[in-house]
Amino acid sequence: MSDKHTQYGMRKIVEPRHQLYILTGFEDEAEIKLRHKAIDESEIICVPIDPVTNIIGIIVKENHLNMLTDEEKSPDRLQKFPYPVIHTFYEPTIFRYMDTNFVDEFFNEGKLRLSSIRRFAKHDNDLMRDYLEGRLEIRVGDRHGLNVSMNVSYGHSAYILCFSLLENFDLGESMGFNSGFRVNNMGGFISEVSKAIKEVYKFDLFSVSKGPCVYVTDRIYENRSRTISSMKEIGIYDSSEGYENGFNFDEMTAFVRDEGKHALFYKLKSYATEHEYRIIWELHEENVPEYIDIVIPNAVKYCERIK
Repeated sequence: MSDKHTQYGMRKIVEPRHQLYILTGFEDEAEIKLRHKAIDESEIICVPIDPVTNIIGIIVKENHLNMLTDEEKSPDRLQKFPYPVIHTFYEPTIFRYMDTNFVDEFFNEGKLRLSSIRRFAKHDNDLMRDYLEGRLEIRVGDRHGLNVSMNVSYGHSAYILCFSLLENFDLGESMGFNSGFRVNNMGGFISEVSKAIKEVYKFDLFSVSKGPCVYVTDRIYENRSRTISSMKEIGIYDSSEGYENGFNFDEMTAFVRDEGKHALFYKLKSYATEHEYRIIWELHEENVPEYIDIVIPNAVKYCERIK
């Protein structure tokens, strides 16, 4: 099967113009070619149906069904083309509010500051300072009484850029800012920042996370969906000898570290008016600077000044 045939099939899947059908049940490719010529003079003759068994067949357009025999129209031989369900993930337009001079630096030089939760705790702006950044009580267990509660402080080796989902200069001005920009292509923007972190600062980048903040009354995250059996499967719970109270605390710590990522997106309801959206770069290194000033001129094309 040539790439040309496969590409045709995929193009038709993604951009279906007509209902297509698959006709199977041929002895060999020679028979397929012969039958196809009688049905359709186009150059595309067949597509793979099953990559494991390598069953192939003819693509038949709906307006060519009248050219098939009754036997070929039987359910054993003719089926609708299996268009897949296409899943997409919406990426919102996000807005960053800053002082005019910092916006000028970004659009003129590509300069942008990445901060950490340690920096947030010292913010000069009383409205934006948050001493609880990265702190969270995590409760895990099942619905039958197996419970563990741990207080974590997470994200000390991460850099964060904070945005808003609102294009509202009343919001920006309430935080003391008089300018800002929107990110129109989040993927391109993130790629340029990641490149600077790795290539200029030589940091070992662990992961990139993004998403809206969750506003809560108490900084508590609960995962009550795990049963004892599922916790055993990941090595957290074991009633055998050598485990204190049935728990493997090394594995539990690793598990909570994964759950701890929620700490970077949880904020108290008093900050809810910000409608904050975050992009977070986590590093393997420890004891990283509280902030870094990166220069990413290639990221400017993905952004637009809004005031």
